[in-house]
Amino acid sequence: MKTSKIFFLYKILLVIAISISCTNETTTPTENSNPIIPIDTGSIDGYATVQIGNQIWMAENLKITNAPDGSVLQGVYAYDNNENYVTEYGRLYTWQAAQNACPAGWHLPSLNEWDALIATVGTDPGTKLKVGGSSGFNAKMGGRKSGGTFGYMGQLGLYWTSTTDNPDHAYQKLFISTESGVQSDQTPVDGGLSVRYIRD
Repeated sequence: MKTSKIFFLYKILLVIAISISCTNETTTPTENSNPIIPIDTGSIDGYATVQIGNQIWMAENLKITNAPDGSVLQGVYAYDNNENYVTEYGRLYTWQAAQNACPAGWHLPSLNEWDALIATVGTDPGTKLKVGGSSGFNAKMGGRKSGGTFGYMGQLGLYWTSTTDNPDHAYQKLFISTESGVQSDQTPVDGGLSVRYIRD
């Protein structure tokens, strides 16, 4: 009888000890942590995303060669026509290809949406938004295609906006590897730039 009482008390103490242990194993998120939310729609499944302020952005450059309906996209390039660059830098897209590649639930960001992103991260936005920066956006210096020429990989990251100035030119956002800011400029829509989408 005495033995069964001792065993019963031992079981109670063991349950209490386990409960206390589980309660103490909580983690506190760091002040600068950014939630990474996997994309779960369209033809870009598996791309990392990041929430910055109220916006959810792709955290990688687009790589796909097919539209959401399965058709092959026109105006899509690997830098220098070398597929070895695609994993790290993504592909370069004409403005129309960037529009055509976009799956439901996402869109090519406007100039204003880019500017809102930059305002959210505050000072030195280029530094914070580039690879290794505190935002988790990880902008890459993927270069560009202009005419038949590729250039500036490792030096410039050029990203399409959906905002056009005229039928032949759209606005781009420009990251320079050695600078802490982000610039805006117009560029011909038939050039090849990197692409990030933003959630609707």
